[in-house]
Amino acid sequence: MADDLRWVLLGIGVLIILWVMWDASRTARGEKEKNKDKPVGRKEPVFVPDREEAPVADVVPEAVTGREDVRSEKPLNSGVSESAPTLPETPELVVTINVMADIDNEFPGESLLRCLLTLGCKYGDLNIFHRTASGDGQGEHWFSVANAFQPGTFDLTAMGQQTFLGISLFMVLPGPGKPTEVFEHMLRAAQSLQAELGGHLEDGQHSSLTTQSIAHYRELVLEYERHQLARKPL
Repeated sequence: MADDLRWVLLGIGVLIILWVMWDASRTARGEKEKNKDKPVGRKEPVFVPDREEAPVADVVPEAVTGREDVRSEKPLNSGVSESAPTLPETPELVVTINVMADIDNEFPGESLLRCLLTLGCKYGDLNIFHRTASGDGQGEHWFSVANAFQPGTFDLTAMGQQTFLGISLFMVLPGPGKPTEVFEHMLRAAQSLQAELGGHLEDGQHSSLTTQSIAHYRELVLEYERHQLARKPL
């Protein structure tokens, strides 16, 4: 009799333990279902503006009026490039010559505008200046002139009251005219601007434009011209 009672009590104990385990499991599942649709908390990325804006391929940097905030910004690094995403068409070659103001100096916008117009450059597409074969702004662009600092555009209505740290002259190939002749026109224009405004000339990588770097540019453009002629059907 005692043995039977012991077995009965043992069975009841096992049932109680199983019930407790089942109830705990059910409660846990209920909490999981309740929280399933709640959004998971996450940290949003924090944007920290960089004062030194990295060079971009955009052929349009911004007119700048103060030197303190500008010298920390980097000028466009166009150079000789295989591509220039912001141009209307994808070029095969872009050759750039920069005319940069010396430290603690700026180009007066009024003087810059006068020089550009004297060189036959006309304000137009992309809010920058362009030199065409005719010199009257009509026809395809031989080369263009952009502000050397982001975003590169010129505001024609305010240009006379602004100052500039540098400008970029660039030719895009393929383009109109004979590439070697267009390059010589662009080089003379850059040299003329430097003579009138002061400053110094730099290549597309913002190194000093030396006799050797000019010779390199000439060789590069001549080689492109030869390949272009070789591709033309007879």
